[in-house]
Amino acid sequence: MFLFDINITNDHQMRINSSNMNATPEELCLDVQSSTDYHLYNDSNYCERIFDGFLCWEKTKPGKRAFMPCPFNPEAFAFKDCLPNGTWFRHPISNVYWTNYTPCFRDVHLPEIVASVFIWGHVVSIIALTLSMAIFSYFSQLNCARVTIHKHLFLTYILSGSVWIIEFGAIVSNGPVLFENSFWCRLVHVLTQYMTTCNYYWMFCEGLFMNVVIIQTFTMEHYLLKVCCVLGWVVPVLPASIYAVVRHLYGDNSRCWTGSSPLQWIIQGPVIFSLICSFILSINILRVLISKLRATNTDRYHQMRRSIRAILFLIPLLGLHFLIMPLHTAKGSQMEYIYSIFSAILISFQGLFVAILLCFVNEEVISVVRRKVNQYLLHSGQLDIRQSNISSAMESTALSPKKPISHVDNKPIVNLE
Repeated sequence: MFLFDINITNDHQMRINSSNMNATPEELCLDVQSSTDYHLYNDSNYCERIFDGFLCWEKTKPGKRAFMPCPFNPEAFAFKDCLPNGTWFRHPISNVYWTNYTPCFRDVHLPEIVASVFIWGHVVSIIALTLSMAIFSYFSQLNCARVTIHKHLFLTYILSGSVWIIEFGAIVSNGPVLFENSFWCRLVHVLTQYMTTCNYYWMFCEGLFMNVVIIQTFTMEHYLLKVCCVLGWVVPVLPASIYAVVRHLYGDNSRCWTGSSPLQWIIQGPVIFSLICSFILSINILRVLISKLRATNTDRYHQMRRSIRAILFLIPLLGLHFLIMPLHTAKGSQMEYIYSIFSAILISFQGLFVAILLCFVNEEVISVVRRKVNQYLLHSGQLDIRQSNISSAMESTALSPKKPISHVDNKPIVNLE
């Protein structure tokens, strides 16, 4: 067992840094003549002074653990173990002298429960979205341009959630990986930024398609679908590429780029722009909806109920709740914990909310699935013809007595009117 030994002071570190302004940090560290422990620990059995790339570690007694304040998180301490034989501990895989910087990358302001909500929220959302994708792909009756856009949106949720889990689980919470700062971890970070941008742009495409369909009776749906594919998958490549190049050349290249940087506005700018555009589209959709409701001479209560229903549908679908996310509480305040939990739920479970709205509670999807189940039960002898006819009649009456669903059209999948 190693004993605790904080064996370097800030004053000594300042003296080393100021002794020779032209020398490199490693040369300053290895300048034993400037060491306060040169005469105290003049014994070959001690672990020698060493520079690990971030910190200068003084000579340490065998069997002790040396601690130093983290270079980028003064509230935490990194540590280095001096073995009983007077040598520094080596990493069992790379076989190089190793400093444990894991405590430096633990966010003391982010409770573990918040991180758990993020991870499990994304896992639940990915499962729900994958099931929804399977339903949309299996039933040919649901094959149309509108549902194709839903599938693209679901795919961005699945991919962005997956890379986020990888980045947090394998990189952000893994001190050695952050310290090594290898190419693959920075690539994962860039992929996370790209997929997040794709997700926001496909939200915008949902609003764009809905806006065009509501306003125009006849639309060039295939042309509109191609436009959405370019907006959703190709356009986000530009800010992600610019971000990667600029951060590599001019930004902080440490810690797998997980630290905050002003260069993140290269990603955040287009995202905010897409949210503003989605908000404008939602206002126009509500305007058209209200004008149609008034044209049908419906009562004021009915108009209000339909409008609220449309708002509750559009907010998670277009990601409009993210517009209030910048209203962050002050660090250390009593509301910070509540805000963190609330944000984690909104962000990680949004895929689940969208899957529920567009698939699991949608009348058209339920009807198609129920008919398939009835056909299976009928062929297997578990359902007679009379029960099947009654069930089909009830479905047609509940949905639309004037228009049976033999093939889904391109109207909004949830009836906002």
